[in-house]
Amino acid sequence: MAKKILVTGANGVIGSELTSLLLSKKNEFLPLVRKKTKQEHIEFDILKDDWKLLENLFSEVDSVVHLAASINTGGTEKENHKLQIINYDFTEYLLKLSVKNKIKKIIFSSTLSFIQKPLPEMILENSNINPIYYYSLTKYKCEELIKKYSAFYNINYVIIRISSPIIFDIEKMHDNFLKKWILLSKKGEDFVIYGQGLREQDFVATEDVAHAIYLALQDKEVKGIFNIASGTSIALIDIAKLLVRKYKNSFELIEQEGVDEQWNVSIEKAKSELGYSPKYTSEQIIKKIIEIS
Repeated sequence: MAKKILVTGANGVIGSELTSLLLSKKNEFLPLVRKKTKQEHIEFDILKDDWKLLENLFSEVDSVVHLAASINTGGTEKENHKLQIINYDFTEYLLKLSVKNKIKKIIFSSTLSFIQKPLPEMILENSNINPIYYYSLTKYKCEELIKKYSAFYNINYVIIRISSPIIFDIEKMHDNFLKKWILLSKKGEDFVIYGQGLREQDFVATEDVAHAIYLALQDKEVKGIFNIASGTSIALIDIAKLLVRKYKNSFELIEQEGVDEQWNVSIEKAKSELGYSPKYTSEQIIKKIIEIS
């Protein structure tokens, strides 16, 4: 019997895109979710359920795509404890099951939020790291753990460091500044930009992220850390202008130091080693989400 792909966080913004892609490609997969919304979903709550329930699933699996995570930045003892369990401890448990069941490949979704500030002129896979938030720290610790397991047990891994993922569905979007601006604009309300609006951010479409993961699954030899972004950026003030042009509202600039960062993310490694080629630029992503909202 053909082995399957285990996808954790399968109904998240990236997981839902990936499972749709896998389905279209007729790949066999097991979608693990916290709350079941589809018949084929396997309901599993990391905080509430016995992790040993997953052991039987691993007999059917040869690849793991680990997308499930808490995206709370942390700060309080309670929040940090939750992040530790969901993001780090559960990842370690999956790695132990992977070793036990001789899993061929594990793909882990990470972040670019732990890149050291001030940001380098170009963000590479070997750029300096300095996690500020506990969320970022757990992701970095997971990366180090995966590399350690790979060295000891010869696990093939791909770590994807994702920029700012955007799903083309306002209801499913993460609660970030962009979603807030769009919702305020739709109601005809004004919004605020801190700084000069010169901060440039790299947005990546979740369908592009899903395609990068699919490429990593298909290539049995590829291994390592990859930036997955659009490779382009757009300034906040340009996003604001697109919104007020459509909704006829306005925005206010409020002076604040240290907010106009330049997120220039290199995707050259992903292009050359994964064959990754994003469909959307940051500007196209913003225009599309505004258009359909």
